[in-house]
Amino acid sequence: MERDRRVFLKGLATASALAAVPHWAAAALLTPRQAEGPFYPPELPLDDDNDLVHVRGRDEAAQGLKTNLTGRVLDRNGHPLSGVRVEIWQCDANGRYRHPWDQGQQPIDPGFQGIGHAVTDARGHYRFLTIKPVPYPGR
Repeated sequence: MERDRRVFLKGLATASALAAVPHWAAAALLTPRQAEGPFYPPELPLDDDNDLVHVRGRDEAAQGLKTNLTGRVLDRNGHPLSGVRVEIWQCDANGRYRHPWDQGQQPIDPGFQGIGHAVTDARGHYRFLTIKPVPYPGR
């Protein structure tokens, strides 16, 4: 009974503390530091844009569930940053990366670009057309 009371009071205190935080402060958390990577392949693809599901010169689209990936880049004060290059690297629907170190056994999807970039607009927004991520070896 005493344990239940302590758990309840602790939860109530946490909820009260969170309620006191302005809504903009929760969204303004900084992105945690990350290790460098991924490492660029020796030869970059010719098609390097924000559409990963259509490769220039190929008729077939990528395999997998198509999805829009959107977000914003903000400074420490929550102000949008325009003109920032955002890159993504992603494995295809078969769990394969377009990199010589990829050891996967499935074929690489020729309709999937694998790398893309977008530049943020005046409000800090970016957008990618890609596929829903799939499991891949090692992760």
